Amino acid sequence: MPIEHLYLHNFPEKHKVEEVDVVTLYHEGRFDALDKVIICKNDLGEVTATFGDSDWYCYPFSRNKVNKRNYLQFSSLDNHPELQRELKLFVYGWLFNKNPQGRKASKFSTVNTKLTSINISYHYLAEHGFSSIRVLSNPSEWSTLESYLVEKNYAKRTIGNCFAAINKVIKDGSWHKVKHGFSALIQSNVLSTKLNLIESQQTLTIPERLCDAIYGKAIELIEGAHPYRDLIAQIENDLQENYLEGKRIVDEKVANGETYTYMLANSKIDTNKYGMAITRNQPQSASDIIARLAKKLPDIPLNNGNDFQRYLGQLITSSYIVCGGFSGMRDSELDKLTPIVITRTPLKGEIITCSNRIPLSLVKSEKHG
Repeated sequence: MPIEHLYLHNFPEKHKVEEVDVVTLYHEGRFDALDKVIICKNDLGEVTATFGDSDWYCYPFSRNKVNKRNYLQFSSLDNHPELQRELKLFVYGWLFNKNPQGRKASKFSTVNTKLTSINISYHYLAEHGFSSIRVLSNPSEWSTLESYLVEKNYAKRTIGNCFAAINKVIKDGSWHKVKHGFSALIQSNVLSTKLNLIESQQTLTIPERLCDAIYGKAIELIEGAHPYRDLIAQIENDLQENYLEGKRIVDEKVANGETYTYMLANSKIDTNKYGMAITRNQPQSASDIIARLAKKLPDIPLNNGNDFQRYLGQLITSSYIVCGGFSGMRDSELDKLTPIVITRTPLKGEIITCSNRIPLSLVKSEKHG
């Protein structure tokens, strides 16, 4: 199975997903077996996504610091199982490089973007009660889709990406064997230009006065936290371990026969009530864990777990702002930074901080005593 592009070189071979003939399961209607097909495991061998999941959690493939970007999301089609299943089949082929043309495998981020693009057409199909993309091969229905895209005021690029994703479905037809009904590829560029000339708006320049205020606040937060960086990291770890212990206790009680209000019919759970049960069973309160840091930072509201998460989010955002402002790195480059790829080299009494992954990005920082 052509999956090597999805993994880091040191990912355990035994935990990589195995080949499954999802096309046969799909067309034979063996949906229970299809839903159990494993999409992704982590490096401990734990399953993070199966075909039947509403959203596929694929952090081992994506490794993105922004959590929502680690998901391939299909949950908007939960009430339209036929459409959702068909779309999942197409995305499975994109993810595991099943294209008949033998082209280079797409990155996870590319697959995610393609899914977002084709979802526009699938939302149209869902709103109009259709069960397959095949209906769009009908000229009258295609015309209705065009009107829908215009009414939604999508930009030219967005429409073009949607058509390009449909073209990918057409090109992969010999693999997925879904009768899509299209006799030729869509002229995505020509048609998207005809439908809408609106391009994505450019990012506006931020006034210098506002930039100064933003950078000033970001630097202030970072400088205030820097002396306590080890303590902040320890508290984050302690909160996570405290949560996991609470979860273990709740799950153990359920396994021993206890019942909770979060347990609904059909083996489903109320996630909000489940979270409350975990909180009640945690060995320590979040406020007790955070108290050590709260004493060090009396001007920062740190009364509970939500306060700490908000503060941690502000520090991460501030770090992005400062790194981006002083280095000129793009968001995609900043997202790849880790302590491992940063080196600090003395030069004429100053410290030069350099990213090994992006060798042209240099950050000249203040003097260090």
